[in-house]
Amino acid sequence: GTNTGVIQFFVDNDLSIRVLTFLIYSLMPIPFLLFTSEVCPFGRKLFYLCELLFLINFFIITGLYQFKILNFIHTIYSTHTLILISITIFFYCLVKEKKSTKDNDIKILLLGIIMLCIFIILALLEFYIHHGNNSSFYFCMGLIIFEFFISLYTIRRSFALLRENIESKTYKKLAYIDMMTQCGNRIA
Repeated sequence: GTNTGVIQFFVDNDLSIRVLTFLIYSLMPIPFLLFTSEVCPFGRKLFYLCELLFLINFFIITGLYQFKILNFIHTIYSTHTLILISITIFFYCLVKEKKSTKDNDIKILLLGIIMLCIFIILALLEFYIHHGNNSSFYFCMGLIIFEFFISLYTIRRSFALLRENIESKTYKKLAYIDMMTQCGNRIA
C-alpha cells in the first residue's frame, strides 16, 4: 500500500505513488484467483471470468484516469465491488469443492481464504467508515494469515505426494520381485 517507502525510491511524486499503488491494488486479486482456480477446479470458469473482469476494470480505470474523465477515488468502487463478488465466488466454489471431494486439505485452504476475506472486508469497512486510516493494516494481517494457511496446505500436500511416491515404489517392487528370493517373479 501507500504506507511503504519502497516506491519512493523510484518515484518522488506523492500523487504518482498513490496512482501506482491503486493500479497495483486493482490487479492484486488476480494471483489469488489463479491459485484458487488451480486448487478448486469446480469454479475454474468463474475464477477466469473474475480475472477477466479485474483486467477489464484495470484498463477502464486507467483510461478514465489517463483521459482525466474521473480520478481514481471515483473508480475505486468498481474494484471494491469486484473484490466482494470474488469473495462470494471463493466461498461458493470452495464449499462446493469440499462437499464433492471430501478432501481434508481443502478445509485448510478454505479456512485461510475465509480469514483473508474477513480481513479484506474489515479493510473495506475501515476504508469507508474511517476513510482508510488503518485499512492497510487489516489487509496485511489478512495476507499474513492467508500465507500461513497456504504454507500449511502446501506442506500437507507435499507429504501426501511423498507418501504416494513411496507407496508406488513399494507396489512396483511387490509386483515384480519375489519377496522370498528377492529375484524377479513371472511378471518380471
